Amino acid sequence: MYNFQAITVLLFIVAIYVFTLYSASKIPGNIFIMHKEDYFDLLKVVGDFLELGHVENIVAMFKQDTDLYNLTGDLVRDDRFSVRLGTAVLFEELVEIRPHEASLAIPCLVGLLQEKNPIFRGEAATILGIIGTPDALQHLEPLTDDPDPQVREIITDILNKRPVESSS
Repeated sequence: MYNFQAITVLLFIVAIYVFTLYSASKIPGNIFIMHKEDYFDLLKVVGDFLELGHVENIVAMFKQDTDLYNLTGDLVRDDRFSVRLGTAVLFEELVEIRPHEASLAIPCLVGLLQEKNPIFRGEAATILGIIGTPDALQHLEPLTDDPDPQVREIITDILNKRPVESSS
């Protein structure tokens, strides 16, 4: 039988998302501008879905609207571990199915590498490592000397997994 709670939550997220799209405006150049309240409503809904483990629904949303990559930094800043973990799982999925789009999150993540909280630095580094492009990985080099030992370990693990360029 159907899981009515999941269906209800899915309908709620679709409603919020549609409301957000209609209440936001597009300006020339296809730049998405969202009202601040709508942004936080959408961020909360996406975070709640990630917390519940409904990553596939968020993947579908990101596939439909690449502007959602702009939520990445705030998802990483979420106090809920399950949201941050869900964000990493989200990017593992997105890198598999849309590798050319995952790098759209890089600008949102780079600023987090300077956060005072080492958890946020480590989470941002992890997602940059998942994205794995040279552009994403170049931002990790300076963190090899991070004051937090766990962040240094994350950075070292990511940089050690880089493919070795062969000299021909």
